[in-house]
Amino acid sequence: MSASIAESLLSIAIACSLHPLDAEDWTLHASGGIVFRQHELEQTWSVSHADALSARFDAPADVLRACFANLPDLAKVYPTEGYYYFTAVLADREVSGNFRISSERGQLSLHFAYFDLDNPREYRSLTLPEDDSAIHLADLGEGRTAVALDGVTKVFDQQLRFRDARGQVELTSDEVLISGVFDESGVWFSLVFNQKTNYFHYALNADDPSREVWTEESVSPAGRVLVGRRTGFVLVEHASSGRRLLAGVRAGDIQRNTYFDGPFDQVPPDLDIGEHLRKAYPYVNAGKGIDQTGAFLGRDSVRVAISPYQTYIARDRIVAICTDALEKLPDLASLISRLCHEGKRDLPASWEPPLSSGPRRWPANHFRTVSYSEDARPQHDGHPDD
Repeated sequence: MSASIAESLLSIAIACSLHPLDAEDWTLHASGGIVFRQHELEQTWSVSHADALSARFDAPADVLRACFANLPDLAKVYPTEGYYYFTAVLADREVSGNFRISSERGQLSLHFAYFDLDNPREYRSLTLPEDDSAIHLADLGEGRTAVALDGVTKVFDQQLRFRDARGQVELTSDEVLISGVFDESGVWFSLVFNQKTNYFHYALNADDPSREVWTEESVSPAGRVLVGRRTGFVLVEHASSGRRLLAGVRAGDIQRNTYFDGPFDQVPPDLDIGEHLRKAYPYVNAGKGIDQTGAFLGRDSVRVAISPYQTYIARDRIVAICTDALEKLPDLASLISRLCHEGKRDLPASWEPPLSSGPRRWPANHFRTVSYSEDARPQHDGHPDD
């Protein structure tokens, strides 16, 4: 061993001995896009378990107060459905949840819900209307609402600008822009409806601020297949139109109800889209039907989920399916009809779910407290070549 190498090793050893684990102010190091498990462990050891909230899972009022007290004074609500998301370590479990402000029949309410990260079906929720003596809500205008609870006031600021996506996607003569949809992943889409084919789809906006890195997985004269490095979203870029349509979302993210489970649960809840939904999904006409915003009549807090993309487990499989569609279907409308087909479109108008069915038995539910898409398995909706 050379003298210089030996001296370097000695200096490192001396430095380590001077900074034992229990004396170091450890921080999580991330450089060049890589995080080492060593640093994750050291960060874990440096955090006191006393930092967990004292509230317990089965005491929603206590959880609400603990989470509310820790809100920033100005809570900016970016997702367009109006949910302000959080994760928290309670005294007995780790949870994910949300705050939401609603205005129904002229009354403001604060909605609060959370679920067990290990079991998303187990959740708790609480609603405090403005006539509840424990809370005070005031509409400040322009999407802002002041909420006072236990002597503490916070302001929820709905970032309404993301609903306006005019000019972000060049539409064909058969298409209409429904709304901008800012997903909780941080990716900004346009929800588009084709009035001729009655298909919805999500298209990436030109000014998407997410800075997602889209990895090119397949390229041909017809277009490209791109996969988000962070989100796992699969985009199909149609060469002649430049449209980037959302074609796939990871099944695992849907199962775990993560921020990358797709934009189906971020469509603004007050859109007047009932007629479009009835044309796209005939089954919603069964029973009492839906109202103009897509809420099922006679089923409390359940509305139609617009989820026109496939779920996937194997990246190479979804890339192959998208590549094949690009090569065989050069027409944009036909490509969308192929890749954005949902199984629930094929249900007859007379179909109704069994009354005993649970949330996941619906073809595509969206609950205001917890959101579910179709069963999280690879969905290619019965096409012969799948």
